[in-house]
Amino acid sequence: MLKCPNPTCPYTFDPSQVPTGVVLSCPRCAMQFTLGSPTTGPAAPPGYGVGPHTAPAESEFEAVGRTAVEDRDPDAQMPGRRTNKYQVFILAGIAAALMAGTTLAIIFKVMNRGNRGSGGDSALKDKNRNVGLDTLPTGWVQDSATHLKVGSPYVYGFKRENPEAYVAFGSAEYAQGRSPRASEMRRDLELPMQKLFTKFEEEQPPETNWLGQIVGKRHAFKFRAPSSDGLIWQGESFTVASKGIAYFWVSWCGEGDYDGLKDEFSKFRGKFKLLEVRNDWREVVAKEVEYKGNLTPHYTFTDAEAVWNEASHEADKKINPDLDRLLRINHTPRSDRKALSDDADLRIYLLDPAGDPLQQAREYVQAHWVNHVQTASVGLLTPLPAPTFTELTGEALGDETAKGPTPIVRLESKVLDPVTKKIAASSESRLVVISAVRVGDKTVVLHCWCQWAKRDVFESRFIQIASSLR
Repeated sequence: MLKCPNPTCPYTFDPSQVPTGVVLSCPRCAMQFTLGSPTTGPAAPPGYGVGPHTAPAESEFEAVGRTAVEDRDPDAQMPGRRTNKYQVFILAGIAAALMAGTTLAIIFKVMNRGNRGSGGDSALKDKNRNVGLDTLPTGWVQDSATHLKVGSPYVYGFKRENPEAYVAFGSAEYAQGRSPRASEMRRDLELPMQKLFTKFEEEQPPETNWLGQIVGKRHAFKFRAPSSDGLIWQGESFTVASKGIAYFWVSWCGEGDYDGLKDEFSKFRGKFKLLEVRNDWREVVAKEVEYKGNLTPHYTFTDAEAVWNEASHEADKKINPDLDRLLRINHTPRSDRKALSDDADLRIYLLDPAGDPLQQAREYVQAHWVNHVQTASVGLLTPLPAPTFTELTGEALGDETAKGPTPIVRLESKVLDPVTKKIAASSESRLVVISAVRVGDKTVVLHCWCQWAKRDVFESRFIQIASSLR
């Protein structure tokens, strides 16, 4: 029996079973060797190792290699290829980033499909808003920072340098199937003023038409406005409506640059054109809601826009037994869901007749507000004075609505300091609209009110529903 040439390897084998002149490998330690003379064939080059494809090795590396083989535990498993765990995380991160980028690109493409045509900063074609823009005036570029600063419903921003100037353009479709209301348009027209400037002063607009539409009352103005950094700006604001969509334009520049830029503003504004993708649009008139008295007397009144909602009045009726019905409007502006809601109340009272119905109703409602302020004063160090009432006789604010045959009275209620005659409690300033009719043996009083600051939102609506009482 012969022992493996590796002195540390205990393996032995029968030489009669092993051919001579052939390179052998020990099955235990993997050491290679030959018995007898090598097999016939071409001589290997000098320094060439065992095996047909082994690269030449220097002598010192041969010794190291033999030592490594000899020192290795022959029973130990040969090490396999290992993967660095950080490589896994890096590759996974790269894959996730690529997937996220692809997803965002797809979403962006879908959201903007059909909105903008080719042209980049030189033109846009927004089919969803039914509007397009010719080539931009020289020096102007699209600027997302501008429209983001102004916010919804403004969707495009533009700016120019030397002199510095800005334009914000927007649109809003408040409800499918109906035209925008004047109050909605006015509110969104004022949004940039509130976000960009500390206050603003209105002047007559330079034009009365835009996008081929006549500009409505209070829907265009030239303005002068300071910003919080002390600069004074001057500009123009316009809004018009067409085929169910309201459009908005606001342009501004430094006060000293306005005279030189006002013609450029006008030409730029004129480059916006309505498209023809909504030619089949038709307005769907809101269904009227008619309210009737549940008990005698059988009075009726009509909500022409279906904007009022009936509310529970049981708790209020315990305080005031004359109360017969309570309706409310609670509307949050579409452009800012975090904004305070627009609120209004409508109450029906049933009174025993006492003279002229409208005069009786006015005296009753005024007494109601006096009592309200007195109740609000409880616990205050200085009680609030009684409210004053001023009858409004001028043109009503807000959306144009049909007026019924029943006479009404409009009042501004204020709480004034008796000495300075200035408003002592602005939160108690009210717009009050009243109507009354005699039905059977009762005087039916319709009383609606809102905060004075919301007059332009509600006054026309109050007039419509109050004058429909019969």
